[in-house]
Amino acid sequence: MNASQYTGGLRHQRGFIFGWLLVAPVLVAVGVVVLVGDEPLSSEAQAWDAWLETRPQTSQAYDYLMGLDVLPPDDPALAGSRLLAAYEEAVAEAEDLYGAVEHPEWTVHERLPLPDTDQELFCSLLEPECQARLEASGARINAALETNRVLLERLDTFLVMDDYVSLASPTVYEPYPPIYYLLNAHGLGLLEIYQEARRGNPGAALERLMRRITRVRAHLATADHLVVKMALERMLHESLDHVVYLSGRHGLAVTPIAPLSTQERSLELSLLREYAGMALMYRDLDGNPALFGPYESVPQWWVRALYKPHMTINMAHEGFDYWYQRSLLPAVEFVATRDHERPEPKVRLWTKLTNYVGTVLVAIAGPSYEDYIARLHDLDTKIQLTNAVVGLHGEAAIASAAAVQSPYDGTSARYVVEVSALCLHGAASREPGGVCVPHVQAQLGIGS
Repeated sequence: MNASQYTGGLRHQRGFIFGWLLVAPVLVAVGVVVLVGDEPLSSEAQAWDAWLETRPQTSQAYDYLMGLDVLPPDDPALAGSRLLAAYEEAVAEAEDLYGAVEHPEWTVHERLPLPDTDQELFCSLLEPECQARLEASGARINAALETNRVLLERLDTFLVMDDYVSLASPTVYEPYPPIYYLLNAHGLGLLEIYQEARRGNPGAALERLMRRITRVRAHLATADHLVVKMALERMLHESLDHVVYLSGRHGLAVTPIAPLSTQERSLELSLLREYAGMALMYRDLDGNPALFGPYESVPQWWVRALYKPHMTINMAHEGFDYWYQRSLLPAVEFVATRDHERPEPKVRLWTKLTNYVGTVLVAIAGPSYEDYIARLHDLDTKIQLTNAVVGLHGEAAIASAAAVQSPYDGTSARYVVEVSALCLHGAASREPGGVCVPHVQAQLGIGS
C-alpha cells in the first residue's frame, strides 16, 4: 500500500467515525424518545375517565352517611363534610399517593356507641328458633330501640336522600363510610317494624317495611361505592325475610315486588369508581422513582423506559370492562360461565418490552367481582321466591314455593329442614341451603 492509498483510507475512516459521532446522538435521542414514549388512552378508557370528571361535586347523602356515626350534638352532614375536606387536603399536599396520607388523624371523630348486637335480638329469621326468641324478647327490643333512637332516626333521614355519589378522591387511603353503623341501624329498624306488628298494627308495619325497601333499592341503583352497594344488598335480603314473616304470620297480601332493574343489578357505577382509583394510582406512578422502592435514585427517563401509565391503564380497563359486561349477563348465562377462567389480557410483545413494570402490575391478581355479581343475582332470585310465598304459611307456602324454579339449574324450591326455610339453589349460595326465605309454619307452629 502506497502512501496515497493509506492516507485516503485514513481519511475515509475518519469521515466514517465523524459521521457516526454526528448520527449517534440523534439515534440515541430517537431511541430514548421511543422507549419513554407512551400510547394514547383508548377511547373506551377516556369514556370511563369522563365519569370521574363529570360527576357531581356535592352530595348531601354522601356527607350524611360519612358522619352517620358522629356523637351528638354534632350534625352528621357537617361531620362528613369536615372529614372529606380534611382528606382531600391531605391528598392535595401529598407528594404521592403512598404513605403521605396513610393513617391520617382526621379519620377519627367522636362516635356514637355501637349498638349491642345481641344475637338473640339481631338474629336472622332464617335461623331456627329466631322468631320464637324475638317473641319472648319484647322488653329487651324496646330497650334497644330506645337506647339507639338517634341512630334509628339518622337511618330514616339518610334513606330519603336521593343524591348519593361518593365524593372522595378514589385512593387506597380514602375514608370508608361507617357501614357497620348503617347495617346495625337497619337491623334496629327491622326490630322496630317487628314491634309495631306485635302491638297490633301488622298492616301498618308491613307498609312501612315496603316503603323502606323502595328507598333502599333507590340507593342500590345509584351506589357507586362497592362496599355501600353490597351493604344495601344485604339490607334487602334481610328485609325480604321480614316481608315473608309479617305477611305469612298475619295473612297479609303484598303487591308483587318488581325484579331488580339493570341499574340495581349492574356493577357499572361501582366499577367505574374502582377503575378511577386504579387509573389515578397508575398516573401517579408516571416517572415516579418510588416505583423502584430502595432504588429511588434512578433517573425519571429510566422509570419511563420501563413504565407507561397510558399503556397500563388501557390494559387495566379491559379487566374492568370484562366484569362490567359480566354484571349485565342474565342469571342463566352468568352461571353457565361461572367456572370459566377470566381471559388473560392480550399484551403485545412491544408493550411487554417498553412497559415491563406496567405489565407486571396489571398481571398481579386484582379483586374478583364474581361473588358480588352472584350475590345480586341471588337477591333477584329471592324476590321471585318472596313473591311466591307472601301471605302464606304452612303447606300452602311449601306448595306455592315449589312452583318457583331456580334460574341456575331448573330445580324447584324445597323445604329445608335444617334451617326451617324454603330454599332455591343460588349463584353465591351464601345462605344455608342456597337462596332462602323463612317458612312461617316451621318456625312459629302456626296452623295452615
